[in-house]
Amino acid sequence: MNLTKERTLLIFLVMLIPLAITYYEVFYTPKDSLELYQHFAFADDFNEAQEIVYEEYQGNFTEEEFQLIKDSGDSPSEIKQFTLLKYEDKNILIETSPGTKKLHVLNVKEIPDEEMKALMDIEDQP
Repeated sequence: MNLTKERTLLIFLVMLIPLAITYYEVFYTPKDSLELYQHFAFADDFNEAQEIVYEEYQGNFTEEEFQLIKDSGDSPSEIKQFTLLKYEDKNILIETSPGTKKLHVLNVKEIPDEEMKALMDIEDQP
């Protein structure tokens, strides 16, 4: 009888760990631009805001930039969300809807190499 209780407890604990990780991922990780803004705007301090920044990219988000978001006083007038697609012969910029359960395409535009290079330069800064 004791063995059954121990097995039940073990099974419960083994199932609890992945559920806890999934819960954290679903409810505490921003999934779009709107949630990202909210994470930064309502963070208590810079360290809390940096929790979602990849370690090797933390230099790209400074405490001064955090304070710009935090101390702005207002909500932004717009929050936009984009996806860049780079092909051999063309570049495509897709604007999608932030803050919706599923992405909705708002605009699709081919952009010149110069604009793509400017955007990629921002991305490549570790």
